[in-house]
Amino acid sequence: MQVATVNENRIDARKKYAEYLKAVKDRHCKEYEALKNAYRELSKGNQVIDIVATIQNAGVDHLNRPRLAIVRADAKLCWFRWTHLKRQWGAPSKPIFSSSSSWNPSKAQSVVLPRETLPIESNPRDRVLRAVVPSIPPSLLPDGKLSNYHILWEAEWETIPVDPMLLKHLGKNLYVVLATWDLTPLEQAVLRDSQ
Repeated sequence: MQVATVNENRIDARKKYAEYLKAVKDRHCKEYEALKNAYRELSKGNQVIDIVATIQNAGVDHLNRPRLAIVRADAKLCWFRWTHLKRQWGAPSKPIFSSSSSWNPSKAQSVVLPRETLPIESNPRDRVLRAVVPSIPPSLLPDGKLSNYHILWEAEWETIPVDPMLLKHLGKNLYVVLATWDLTPLEQAVLRDSQ
């Protein structure tokens, strides 16, 4: 899977981290918080990705379905749709991935992307896709609650995925890659039973 990585020299990242750490203390805002978190991870040598660019670069398949999916790591199923209610937190006509099949899922259960990330369908409100979320091998399970993490994978809508990534949200559209793996045939067989 190709991801849009953010590249930075570790020494430069350390300097920028210190700068944004101070900025967050002086004047807290979401942008500074996301940048502080990203520079911290880059200074440790970790891979940071831009989820919007990653999903945009992957594009859609021949049926106009997103090639990648992202959802909270505690989800069993991932639902993709376009928001369409003006009163909804996602605002009208934005693509969202959610762990809820509800037409109005909570923001905590969803990853909302900017409108221009994927091509807009003529009648997006009628389009709902479902994918099985890959399981995380025990050796890669993160500390704490799985709801604090996300999984990104090549979406096999209505079938079983094979090569996921475990991510931690840093803020805005930035995520740090914690692990990657391939599902074994046995793991795929168990997931197939949960469809």
